[in-house]
Amino acid sequence: MRSLARGIGPAPRQPTSANATSGGNHYDHNLNHRLFVFGAGDFSANALQDLDLRFIVGGGFGWHVAKSNNKSFDLLGGVVWTHESYSATTGAPAITNSFPALNLGEQYKHNIGASSLLSEQAFMAG
Repeated sequence: MRSLARGIGPAPRQPTSANATSGGNHYDHNLNHRLFVFGAGDFSANALQDLDLRFIVGGGFGWHVAKSNNKSFDLLGGVVWTHESYSATTGAPAITNSFPALNLGEQYKHNIGASSLLSEQAFMAG
C-alpha cells in the first residue's frame, strides 16, 4: 500500500500565491505470482482554481511482467471515476463534473543496495 499527502499555502503576511491540498492511496493484492488487482483513490482541492474537491477512485488488474527479490516491472489497466466540483465565482456559476475513464500504466522498482530504491511509474487516463 502506498499513501501520499501534501499541501502548499501562502507564507505568513504574503499575498496568496498557492493554496492546494492533495492526498491519495494505492493498494495492490496478488492473486498469484503474475496477476494482481489494485484499488486507488486520490483527493485534491485548490483554492486558486476554485476547485472545492476532486476525487478519483478506481481499480483494475495488473501483471507482474518481471519480478525478483530486488526488482519488478508491472503493467496495469483498469477504470477510474472522477468527480470534481468548482465554486461559483463572479460571473461564473458553480460547476460539477463527473466522468469515467480508462486507466493504463506501468511501474518499475529496483532496489540498489540495502538502503536505496529506484522507482519510476507512468499512468495515463483517457
